[in-house]
Amino acid sequence: MQQNTRKGAAAALAAFFVWGLFPIYWKMMSGVPAREILAYRMFWSFVTMLVLVAVLKKTPEALAAWRLVKGSSRMMGYILAAGALISLNWYTFIWAVNDGRILDSSLGYYINPLVSVAIGMVFLGERLSRPHKIAVALAAAGVGYMTAAFGALPWVALTLAFTYGFYGLCKKLAGLDAISGMLLETCVTVPFAAVYLGYLHYTGAAAPVEGMTGVLLALSGLVTVVPLILFAYGANNLPLSMVALCQYITPTLSMLIGIFIYHEPFSSVQLVSFALIWTGLAVFSLPQVLALVKQMR
Repeated sequence: MQQNTRKGAAAALAAFFVWGLFPIYWKMMSGVPAREILAYRMFWSFVTMLVLVAVLKKTPEALAAWRLVKGSSRMMGYILAAGALISLNWYTFIWAVNDGRILDSSLGYYINPLVSVAIGMVFLGERLSRPHKIAVALAAAGVGYMTAAFGALPWVALTLAFTYGFYGLCKKLAGLDAISGMLLETCVTVPFAAVYLGYLHYTGAAAPVEGMTGVLLALSGLVTVVPLILFAYGANNLPLSMVALCQYITPTLSMLIGIFIYHEPFSSVQLVSFALIWTGLAVFSLPQVLALVKQMR
């Protein structure tokens, strides 16, 4: 059990660190429009998932999931919605990184856990504890302060937080295992990616993808799928409280990359907003920390 826990912790940490380094990866392809990067990512993610299912001998499970989805308009709706939401999430993140808004994307993933709690309350009838209510209120205050100070909603952060939050809701309602769900999500999005890429290449409008750029685009599927597998393994071998705390590694690492590598400005307004949200996350995480400490005794 201890060995599995150590392996699970290593896998989860690796997944969150890889996700945290994503700004560097997508920034290396800044010469390619975000919509094209997204299309390549969708296409190669589908190819990677096909290979993964074959290697792990998950074809029977994947076929069973497809039959289940095909036979239910509700399930098909969840999968289509999940595919659309994760595509919008990916596009927004890639665009934000290459537009010099890494800090905005980091803010979105700090907000996401609290948005997910609110979504669970509204759509699943989950009850919020007092710490959860305080945390959501502090996050709302942080977003409200930034909106009042800048005169505009932090739409990048909110788009990332809400698309990923509703994506999680669709996956929960679909109830499929991680690999089958991801395969079907890429199945419903890859036709759009293939048609778009085919059109660009046919008309000569595609960005040049030779050399390292071409390699990075071809590897985008593997880069997308590998941390998902690591996360799934970690989640299955760790207490949920530990997984929940580890998730803050990703936006923290992205924030540091934005400030210290790409030198994005970090104003006093952003500092106050981030501080309110960090305080909310601390309140939100306190029960999880206490539960983890209790388990480790």
